Amino acid sequence: MFCYQCEQTMGGKGCTKMGVCGKTPEVANLQDLLIYQLKGIACYAKPLIEKGELIDKEIVKFVENGLFTTLTNVNFDVAFHVKLLKDSQKIKESLRSRAPKGDYPEQAKYNLSSSKEEMLKDSVKAGIMYDQSLDPDI
Repeated sequence: MFCYQCEQTMGGKGCTKMGVCGKTPEVANLQDLLIYQLKGIACYAKPLIEKGELIDKEIVKFVENGLFTTLTNVNFDVAFHVKLLKDSQKIKESLRSRAPKGDYPEQAKYNLSSSKEEMLKDSVKAGIMYDQSLDPDI
């Protein structure tokens, strides 16, 4: 777990074991994976929009709500996050089938695992600390 999104973090450096707000490592990891999925959705939506195709308003609403869910620190229900992740995969697959062929980043190519346990294993690569090439002043 690594979370640095709120002013409650110990010493202003982020929470690494348990959120001061009550967020569990399990929820933090599922939220990381949700953001990863939303990036994948965006990878397929962007070329469609550039071609002049419309993205369903429900998809736009889903992306907005998904991002909001990861920012507000008010819903730590694991089942809720798992459902969002499963919905995100369906959306990504629908956009993938419409998007032009191309070399998409890993977030787009990733297919969500079916079980929560596998999702949690996959979440490691979605976390901010996974990419060591990122500038430390993130």
